[in-house]
Amino acid sequence: MLPEGCTLAAPNVTGCPQDRGGLFFRNQSSTWSTERIANNGLFSLSTFEENRLGLGGNAFYGFDTVQLGYVGSESPTLEGQLIAGIAGYDFWLGSLGMSPLTFNFTDTGDPIPSYLGSLREQKLVGSTSWAYTAGASYRDPPIYGSLTFGGSDELRYDKGQALSKIPFGADSSRDLLVGLQSITYDTHGSPPLLAEGIYALSIRW
Repeated sequence: MLPEGCTLAAPNVTGCPQDRGGLFFRNQSSTWSTERIANNGLFSLSTFEENRLGLGGNAFYGFDTVQLGYVGSESPTLEGQLIAGIAGYDFWLGSLGMSPLTFNFTDTGDPIPSYLGSLREQKLVGSTSWAYTAGASYRDPPIYGSLTFGGSDELRYDKGQALSKIPFGADSSRDLLVGLQSITYDTHGSPPLLAEGIYALSIRW
């Protein structure tokens, strides 16, 4: 999140920098660059599904060095990764894109690798697969979240109930879809929250 996300978009929110997951000052990064990007990096966010809800905005795009985890951790450091700095109000927190597909702005002949694509390209992971579990830190003992690149952590799920294969859609803007068949909650005699299936629910990744 850019500092303008607090100073301009949410000037009256107490604790805004912490609430928005921290701020990124691109002018203080020695490796930030907008080379190869027109318009000084300012473009509209590509939010196909969110636009249906009236959510959108702009972002300053640029390249920077990225390392996940804490400084000094053993996670790989990748140079020249594409970052979108958001300063609007519609999207309160940032996100980490998990698509292995490349990006482009105005030149389709100059593809830009995604973070996962860069990991695979540099042979730092064995594939472009990934696995995520949200965890439950409030439990005793706490169960922490997990994000695995290039595979999955078999200790994180029940193999007997796991989906073995999920096909991707042809539309790259909504290629990971989930079909919800029903939603119920554990109260005696309560009707289901969702009684009929929804088969075109898009998952942003």
